[in-house]
Parts: sequence; C-alpha cells; structure tokens
Amino acid sequence: QSIEDLERVDAALLVGSNIRKEQPIAAHRLRKAALKGAAISIVNPCDFQFVFPIAEQMIATPQGMLDALIEIAAAALEVASARTPKGLVGLLKGVQPGDQARAVAEHLSKAEHASVFLGAIAIGHPEFSLLRALASAIAEKTGARFGYFAEAANTAGAWLAGAVPHRLAGGSADETPGMCAREQLETPRKSYILFGVEPEFDCENPTSAQTAVNEAEFVVVCAPFASDNTKHYADVLLPIATFAETSGTFVNAEGRWQSFTGVGSLPGEARPAWRVLRVLGNLFALDGFDYMSTEQVREEIKACIDTDKPFDNRVTIAARLRKPTTPQGLMRASSPSIYAIDSLVRRATALQETADGRPAAVYINELQAKKFQLGDVSEVVVRQGSARSQLPLVINDGVPMGSVWIPTGVQGAHKLASSFGPISLEKADAA
Repeated sequence: QSIEDLERVDAALLVGSNIRKEQPIAAHRLRKAALKGAAISIVNPCDFQFVFPIAEQMIATPQGMLDALIEIAAAALEVASARTPKGLVGLLKGVQPGDQARAVAEHLSKAEHASVFLGAIAIGHPEFSLLRALASAIAEKTGARFGYFAEAANTAGAWLAGAVPHRLAGGSADETPGMCAREQLETPRKSYILFGVEPEFDCENPTSAQTAVNEAEFVVVCAPFASDNTKHYADVLLPIATFAETSGTFVNAEGRWQSFTGVGSLPGEARPAWRVLRVLGNLFALDGFDYMSTEQVREEIKACIDTDKPFDNRVTIAARLRKPTTPQGLMRASSPSIYAIDSLVRRATALQETADGRPAAVYINELQAKKFQLGDVSEVVVRQGSARSQLPLVINDGVPMGSVWIPTGVQGAHKLASSFGPISLEKADAA
C-alpha cells in the first residue's frame, strides 16, 4: 500500500514501532486517520506518547510483546472462526485471549480498510521471526494488509539489491550464502572492511563488534568520518562521500524508486562510495566491477526485478513454531535514537542539542526502581554479561515492569551488549 493510503485506514495495528520518531510522514498520515475515527492499536515495549488517539495499547516487556501477539492471533482466529495454521499450533494451543486482544482483533476484522505493521523495534527484536509470523497471520485472518515500517530510508532498496547474505539482486536465493553480520563478529575474521559502519554505534552488540575489529589483523574503514576510536582499529582509512555528496537511488518502504544527484562537493580526497568499491574490484581483477555510473548499477538491479509488481509481504510458515523459554529477571529493550541512526546525524551539533540527542540513560518505571532500591539515585551501573556502563537513571512510567529502556547508537550505550536481553542494575556508588 502507498504511504498516502495510511490516512484512509479504518483500523491499524502497530507492533514494535515508535512511528512518530522513526517514520514521521507515515505517523502524520496515521494521525489523520485516527482523528477521523480510525482505531489504531499498539503493541510496544514502551509507551512512546503518540500524538493521536489510541484505541488499544499493550505495553509489555520484549517477551510480553510476543505474548500479546499470540493473544491477538488467537482472538483473530476466533473472530474469523478459522482453524489454526499448522505452523502456529504450538504457539496458540490453549491460549485464551484477554479483552484487549479481542478488541484489537475486532477492530481489524470490522474495518473496511485495515493494516498490520511491524516497526523497526520489532525488526530488531530477537524473536522477530515469531512476531512476523503472528502479525502476518493476524492480518490474513482479519482481512488486513501487512507491511513493515523499515529501519532506514533505503532498507527495501538494500534487500532488492541483494545486500543480504542469502539473496541475490531481485530476491532470488543465493546457492552459496555468506555469513550474516552477527556471525562475522561472533566468529571473528582475520580482516574486515567496514563500509560506512561505526561498530560501537551501528552494531546490535557494540562490545562484541568492537572486540572483533580491535583483535583483527587488518581492518579497512571506508567512511565519511573518522573518530579517534576508528583511528585506533583502522589499518587503512578510505574517505567516502555521504549520501548527499553522490548520486544514487533509494527505494522506500512502499516500493517507490527515488533517484538523486549529489548536491555538495567532496572534500579532500574523498570519493563516492561506489567508486571506491569499483576500484577495489578492479585491483582484484573481479568480474562485475566495470560500472561507470550509479545509473548503470540501478538499471542492472531493475533488470532483475519486475518493478511494476507490488511488494509481496506474505509470510510462508514452513515449520511448526515454538514459544521460546521465558527469560528470568530484568530485561533490556531498545532501538536507536532518531538522531543516532548514522554517522552523519550523530555529528550534527544542532540535532544533538535537542531532547532526542541526549546521551544514553536507563529509563525505568518508578515502581521498578523502588523494587531495586534505586528510587533515590541519579546514576546506576548497568551490566550485561561482562559489558558494563555507568548511566543516568531516568524515571519513566511508560516502561513496563520487568524491563528497562536504553536507546542504542549513543554514547554510554556503546559499552553495553545486545539491544535486547537480560540486564542488571546497581547503584553507582556500590560499583
């Protein structure tokens, strides 16, 4: 569906989405729909204070988000008088949906135009595959459309270009798939090429990523900026253009191709990123590195894709899915702050001086803080395995019991481990 269509929905379910900060134009469209009476429901790990009416809001721990979708899926099956799909039997067996879950399912089922969306927080969730299967089933059984509010401006374009280890351009399967980023970091390589990546801020597990690159024998960094930390682990630095200093094409979440030219001159010896890759390919005498322009790259990708065919978000569940073991103790949930999503905005002084540019902090509700005897402290020591960071403590009753919210991509959080997972807190003066 188009972005414009969002303002015409009668009901929608957003799962793991701080849409106002992640996709503000989409949020504006949904707000218009909500003000006209659309029933917008939310499943999130934190109350993000949306600026439009919410019909049902289920705020839960990361594990609780999965439980909420299980309930909504069970309710959707009841409303539709449908049999449980084979792949979901293990997840939905014996589930009795609560009143909120039933209300969400009924809103979607009764709507003439309904949509179910997974946001960037859901996409980064460790149980994303289960969330996706459940959300897809909810959409199918209620007659809603199913889609994603992707993590970045060109996420869809990267998938279409085959910038994942198991797919080629156009989405065809790669018969010799490579390792995903996490595998490359957890099973360290002797050398790395970091292309527009700052491991301490851009990777899901900053400490694991930093350990891998610091211990590698040889590291090449292609980036528009070089911090002191970058200079520490980089053996070779190749300066490249930011997105605005080169030509290229973005494919947005609705499938719209948007090409552009560079609007600024490159400083010093910086070169467009695609040219750096092309020259490296030429030096290694590799095939497929003879492009003379980004337009040539774009047209080759388009030749692999039926651009007149809309995106197909249907999910096929090939195996019986099982609910993971519920973790014990306090859990962390997170996503990048709006002004921490890449190296460019992280260095924009004006943006960093806004409320959204704050350094990392631990957000916790008042009752949880008192339970851990942290109600009167301003800073805490956060531990995730061997990772440790001392951060300010902020009381926020929008965070559910059993979890804390710590944004990623910002100073302080770069010393911690995975974005989701068990976490412990203690008074700073007791460290």
